[in-house]
This record gives sequence, C-alpha cells and structure tokens, in this order.
Amino acid sequence: MGRRSKRWARRRLRRWLKVQRKRRRNLFQGLAKGRTDAALHRQVAGYAVLGLRLGALAPSARRRAWIAMATAAQPVRDRVRWLPVAPTRLRLCWRGHDFSYVVGDRSELDVLHGVFLREEYELPLVHRPTTIVDLGSNVGATIHYFRARYPEAAIIGLEPDPDTFARLRTNVRGLPNVTVRQEAVATRDGEAILAPSPLSWASALRPAGGPGTRVSTRSLDSLMAELGLDSIDVLKIDVEGDEHEVLQSFARMRDVAAVVGEYHPAIHGHRFEELEGVFDGFDLDVRGNRAGVRHFRAVRR
Repeated sequence: MGRRSKRWARRRLRRWLKVQRKRRRNLFQGLAKGRTDAALHRQVAGYAVLGLRLGALAPSARRRAWIAMATAAQPVRDRVRWLPVAPTRLRLCWRGHDFSYVVGDRSELDVLHGVFLREEYELPLVHRPTTIVDLGSNVGATIHYFRARYPEAAIIGLEPDPDTFARLRTNVRGLPNVTVRQEAVATRDGEAILAPSPLSWASALRPAGGPGTRVSTRSLDSLMAELGLDSIDVLKIDVEGDEHEVLQSFARMRDVAAVVGEYHPAIHGHRFEELEGVFDGFDLDVRGNRAGVRHFRAVRR
C-alpha cells in the first residue's frame, strides 16, 4: 500500500471513529436525560423485571444483583452493537448445576426464563433418558437444562448460526458427554441460506438465493445414521418454522421415545393439527399459544 493509500485509509478510519463516538455520546446522553425513544424505555423496564426473576438462578446475592443489572442493560447494549464491547457473562445455578452463560442479545435472556423458570421443556418420563438430541440449541440453555435433569445422558446439539454457535461452544465447554455441531436440520443433506436476524433466536433457513449465511444442513435420518443412534430418548426441536417439514420427513419417529419443542404456524403457514398423524402412538400435549408459538410435548405410550 502506497503513502497516498495509507493516508486515505487513516482519514477514513478517523471519520468512522468520530461518527461512532458521536453516536455513542448521543445515545448515552439521551439515556441520562430521558430523551431516548419510548420503545427503548419500555424494553429497559421490561428487562429490569425479567432480571429480578432471573435472580432466582443466581448462586449468591452478589450474582443476583449482577444478573438484575446486566439484564436491565441488555436492550441498551443491543442498540450499541457497533461498539467493541464484550458479551455479558452470567454465573448461574439451577438444581445444583453451576454454569457460566454468555449472552449476546436480549433474546438469550428470554430463553433462560423460558427454559429454567417456566420449564418449557419438562417431560413426564418414566425412564431416565440416555440419548438427547437438541435441534436448535441456540446458546446452550436447553443443553444445561437437560444436563441438570439427566446427568447421565449423552446430549447432541445442533446450531447453524456461526455467531450463535460460537457462544454455544463457549457455554457448554467442559460439559461431559455433550457434543455440538454447527449444522441446521432440514429435510435433506446439503446447504441452505440462514437468514440474518438481530436476535439469535429468530435466525431461520430461507430458500437459496436470498441474503444470508450459507450453512450445512442434515436430515434427521442422516444424522441418526452418522451418529450410530438406534434410538433417541428425547428429541427437542426449535428450528424457527422448519419443524413441520423436518418432522413430516422424518422416517424413524418409531425410534423416538419423547419429543418436545416449539411450533411456529405464523412462519410456515401450517396448523399444528396437520402434524398430529406424526405423533401416532404418543400422548400429545399442546401447552398454549403464546405470541404465535405453540409449545408441545409428546411421550410414547
């Protein structure tokens, strides 16, 4: 690079830094003087309440205070993504299971609330599972939940989003008998486009040709064959709209003892009733309709 090019690059960098400093100053001055938009105020207030609830997962009073402050601040951190700030790290404990949890955006705090406080993935199992497959692991809350409830089980988690997968790998590092793979579950092996989203729980596959990140896809049948699984004791699925096609195309449902997950009719346009034939031989429980999402669990009779 010549001198002229270097001077031009330095000028561009100085301008960019000046703009970022101005944006940061305006945002935090607005917060201090109450001039930010109403939506951000509502988010901060809502997440302050959520932080108090998540305090139930704190191993100590000091950690409880940190969780409350960090949760309330997360909407603001989401607004300043252009700043090189480290992700929020929480220290949590549930049923004697202590773990570290790195948060990248506010949706991952909502996932904590749903998984541990609402226990959306609780299953009335007669036998303790030995094999759990987690489709759509996000940053690992469900893996920690299953590890705490079923410490002897082998857990396989899939998460296609590169940034989310990096936090997932950090969050489950050191957990025994846990394997995570950067793949998406789909109707067949190959590749697909993962649509970007500012909230990690909303990343979803889209038809080839659109904007997004190219990711590897695996069918559930192919995944079981590669891993040498004769059966799955618990299959958890939350794949943002692809669950209908994935479950319809799965040929080995007879080898699954229990299924738990979310169903997104607003995304794929199907009704949950269309899937009931897939769960022939299961006791099926659909636990409500919240914000267009239906939580379900199916346990083999």
